[in-house]
Amino acid sequence: CDAVVQPYKTATNSGVSMVSYFYDKPIISTNVGGLKEIVKDNMTGWLCEPTADGISSTIQKFLHIEHFETFEENIRLYKKEFSWENFVTKLIRFIDSIKK
Repeated sequence: CDAVVQPYKTATNSGVSMVSYFYDKPIISTNVGGLKEIVKDNMTGWLCEPTADGISSTIQKFLHIEHFETFEENIRLYKKEFSWENFVTKLIRFIDSIKK
């Protein structure tokens, strides 16, 4: 696929977002719940209103982008924030901070 569309009306979060990033695919998602915290608008995908018009106009915008590779590169950099290595580093830093 070229992009992942998440047309949720409501959501807390979605594992589909992480799978999408694993494959360096941009996300077109409604601006609801935790999804708006995962998708970096116009960097790793696009956020839109949770309406048919919002979704369709955002898909149309995606179909006309010229620099698709920029989104893939942004995703490759951004997904490092969700790596196990980054998680463990932050966890150790937190544990060290409460020991003091």
